[in-house]
Amino acid sequence: MYSQTGFSFFWMSWKICEQLEMLWKVRGPCTVETCCYGDFMRPLGYNPLLDYLEEGNSELSSWRKAFADIFSRVSPEIVNLGPDSFFHMGTAKEFQEHSQRGSRFSTKFLQSFSNNVCCTLINCSIGNGSLMEYCKLEDAQIGSGCLLSGCESSKPFSLDDNSILFTLCITNDEYKYVTILLHRDDDVKAEKQTLCWMSKETNLKGISLWNARLFPVERSREASLHATLNFARGEEDVTINELISIGEAVVTSDTQEMIDFRRRLKHEHLVD
Repeated sequence: MYSQTGFSFFWMSWKICEQLEMLWKVRGPCTVETCCYGDFMRPLGYNPLLDYLEEGNSELSSWRKAFADIFSRVSPEIVNLGPDSFFHMGTAKEFQEHSQRGSRFSTKFLQSFSNNVCCTLINCSIGNGSLMEYCKLEDAQIGSGCLLSGCESSKPFSLDDNSILFTLCITNDEYKYVTILLHRDDDVKAEKQTLCWMSKETNLKGISLWNARLFPVERSREASLHATLNFARGEEDVTINELISIGEAVVTSDTQEMIDFRRRLKHEHLVD
């Protein structure tokens, strides 16, 4: 989950996800900045304080009430995890550490752990500690400690250790794709006097990774993945027609296409 304040990770049941998807179908995309802690968790419980629903402008208040209608019907349960069992997953690194096989969290909750979810991987090398979901890759060399989502490629490529790589579908009259590449420890919200991207200085000043137009827009998932990797490595023969920022990609992302892509991969796994 990404927002203007950075990256956060949350687990939700499929039932809750379906209700949120239905809300999106009825109301359309959420056009206000929301907070999972403030807008999803505050309605939980037997007697939550709901005065916050009237705060902010009318649009924010309307969305908060819609979220509260979903989450207030969730039956809260307290699970005693025993001593030394506080799990904070506010960063990509924390999410990754808790998800590793043998960690206290995975031992308690991820009994059927897999480091890849609905992935088709042919002749690929995956480094230790890397986690992947809904990727279709061939001849890829993935370093250690990486996070990948929604990526597709039939061409060889390599990814450095501790990289985050994910592909979004964006729409503006037609489907286009952008692949975001970051280092796992990047602070995407921090404005830098001179912006560095993947350990290299850029010519961008006083801007954050969230708002910097660094990522090529292409007509396919595969083309966007390789355009981003080549651009990040400074290859001279790269032709870039359009660059957008993470923030712009998120705002214009086509959720339905990305869901359909995941369903196709899931169907392929069920057939196999």
